[in-house]
Amino acid sequence: LLSDKGLLQRTYTQNIDGLERIAGVPENKLVEAHGTFAKSYCVDCKREFDNDKMNSAILDDDERIPHCESCDGLVKPGIVFFGEDLPKRFHKMHRADMKSCDLLIVAGTSLRVTPFSELPRLVKDVPRVLINRECVGEGGYNGFDFSEKTQDVLALGNCDDVVSELADLLGWDKELEARCFHHHGRERKPS
Repeated sequence: LLSDKGLLQRTYTQNIDGLERIAGVPENKLVEAHGTFAKSYCVDCKREFDNDKMNSAILDDDERIPHCESCDGLVKPGIVFFGEDLPKRFHKMHRADMKSCDLLIVAGTSLRVTPFSELPRLVKDVPRVLINRECVGEGGYNGFDFSEKTQDVLALGNCDDVVSELADLLGWDKELEARCFHHHGRERKPS
């Protein structure tokens, strides 16, 4: 919805499940810092692999190991495994994006995994909003400061509920409901 309204600079996510894509966030507005199951690649030549074939290989129990059709190398989902570097897109964009944003919304996170947890500290002199079930990232070098002397805002609760409340306050509730119905093919359960 923020993207549709021209208000979204970028969405950074650690999720690998592609929910942001399903929600309609355009790929150019998305940085999937831990990769995504939405794409698959050859580990040798880096050529993109047919994701339907990858999904079949993962979900079928016939123990087929997918190989690249170009070089016969092994292929893997486009997710970042332990010990692998984050995607180049993350390193290329995160500093400039954080320094140029005029509002940072952090939602549904523990803020414990670096370098992702360090992104809020790159945002200076603009409101930073934490939407989460619990207060995280407060104090210290990377921390939020929810005292009255800052622009940081804490909104505790389930992310879906807080976002719905915010949409109501902005008069976007019908648009949000329509968007949820469109992308999920079903109505949202009442809270």
